[in-house]
Amino acid sequence: MEFKPTFTKDGRFYLAEIKEIDAMTQGRTKKEAKLMVKDLLETMFLAYFDEKIEVKTMTDQSGDLILIAEDRLAIPLILRCLRTASRKTIEEVSHACGFKSKNAYAQYEQGRRMPGIEQFVKLLGIMGAELRVNRIHETR
Repeated sequence: MEFKPTFTKDGRFYLAEIKEIDAMTQGRTKKEAKLMVKDLLETMFLAYFDEKIEVKTMTDQSGDLILIAEDRLAIPLILRCLRTASRKTIEEVSHACGFKSKNAYAQYEQGRRMPGIEQFVKLLGIMGAELRVNRIHETR
């Protein structure tokens, strides 16, 4: 999964934001902010899943930074951050999805189960978000 942080000059600092997970950091230079935002995402994975992973970086055609993380960790992180930002409990999201147990949804946030695309889109809607596809990678 790809995250495309935005960078904004704010006084003496550059702010770096990953909107999908409502996270922000800063650096004295844009180069430093790029390093900090990568570190931020890696730290969030470590904090939430107790797993150290390396977030890969690349630039798109316009030279903007793209952070790449494994879907098995990125999707649970997105779900957890969106649910928290929407101020919903695990129980409320589970009920809105029609699950009989709150554990069914909790397993998505824990990375124990992965929602299908239709379920993922439904979950995003419940939390007031929507899916935007920037590009599709072809697999063979």
